Amino acid sequence: MGLEPVVVVSVPLTNNFRSGPSYGITIEGLPETSAMLQDAAARGEDMRPAMAQIKVLFTEGHKANFDSKGGFLGTPWAPLSTETEARKAREGIPALSDILVGSGDLQEALSGGKGARTRVSRGSVSVGVSPFYAIFAQGGAKGARRGVEPKRPILGITREEQEESISILTDYLIGRV
Repeated sequence: MGLEPVVVVSVPLTNNFRSGPSYGITIEGLPETSAMLQDAAARGEDMRPAMAQIKVLFTEGHKANFDSKGGFLGTPWAPLSTETEARKAREGIPALSDILVGSGDLQEALSGGKGARTRVSRGSVSVGVSPFYAIFAQGGAKGARRGVEPKRPILGITREEQEESISILTDYLIGRV
């Protein structure tokens, strides 16, 4: 019982403006492997089911980061300044309100509620928030009128989330899902 010869034909890497990078491989002589690769390529044409799972993973991570006051991403947030505590008191915001909580809009957005900005497409996922002031929390801010706001990263992806994302994509492409 002899083995079939295997012929591998590769197509050079191309980059089309609309479809992005493309690379082709044809394997002849191993029908099972060829069928598996063709199935994976077909699944790769529309990755929305996997991207939707990754969207949930990232949204849960952002919520965990908010709940842990930055600990989830590894950068615990600076405590409120006495000036901020005084301003919150003047505005009628409860004295024990959390860091980055005024109206609650940012917290709701980071939990996937109103103000969340998510998009899933055939080949990508985007997760963020729409309140404009989130950028000042993420990167910090300085100004004569309002003082200094320290960096309090609210959005990010951990190493574990990166690995889980790769696992989700791999499972989807090879048909385990």
